[in-house]
Amino acid sequence: MQQQLDDRVPKSTVCDRREELGIQERVQMEVDKKLDQDKDIERRKRNLIIYRVAEVDSDIAADRNASDLAFITELLDTSSKFSQIPAVL
Repeated sequence: MQQQLDDRVPKSTVCDRREELGIQERVQMEVDKKLDQDKDIERRKRNLIIYRVAEVDSDIAADRNASDLAFITELLDTSSKFSQIPAVL
């Protein structure tokens, strides 16, 4: 039965179809890659960079994030205290 199918379908058509599927897969992979890059760029647009902040030497991302959050919380608490001091003219 396979021989009958092989006789009906030209071999070049089968090869062309496989190549077309391979091209479609590669194009889809590139489109997905570009979408991921665009999402990453959009997410990073909201980043805030603060210089001279002490960093925790930890391989665990959760520890580094907790340290960053503690620093920012302290920074904002300190700045809000300064904003409550009346200005002297």
